[in-house]
Amino acid sequence: MKMVARKATPARGRAPAALAALPRVRAGRAIAVATAVLIAALLAGVAIGPAGLSLPIVIRTLLTELLPWHPALGVPTIDADIVWQLRLPRVLLGALVGAMLAGGGAAYQGVFRNPLADPYLLGVAAGGGLGATIVIVAGGSSARR
Repeated sequence: MKMVARKATPARGRAPAALAALPRVRAGRAIAVATAVLIAALLAGVAIGPAGLSLPIVIRTLLTELLPWHPALGVPTIDADIVWQLRLPRVLLGALVGAMLAGGGAAYQGVFRNPLADPYLLGVAAGGGLGATIVIVAGGSSARR
């Protein structure tokens, strides 16, 4: 009988030696860092723009409206309007769209068990492009000028 050499595989539930040697990151620390980066990106997105609003003005504007017991911080009305009506909705919508795209990508990768899965795998990107084209050509926009 001829013996076939088998490749050594790790036991179930155990990581290979190369992965076991990597330092483990606590999930709580990773979530805290990701949350801090998200908050910093949101504040930077609200603060940066053609109107010269500094970060302290943006923070005072947010605190004035969000805290029920806020002291009178003296934020100019035009600055508050720029933050609340122009910049903050766009930044929050961008964060929401990014979160939805990340969730969709994670779902694709989980369902297909393929870390390289993308929307082109099932034709979702082409269908989305077709839908956008139909809406644009048909004039389905609700914004009338």
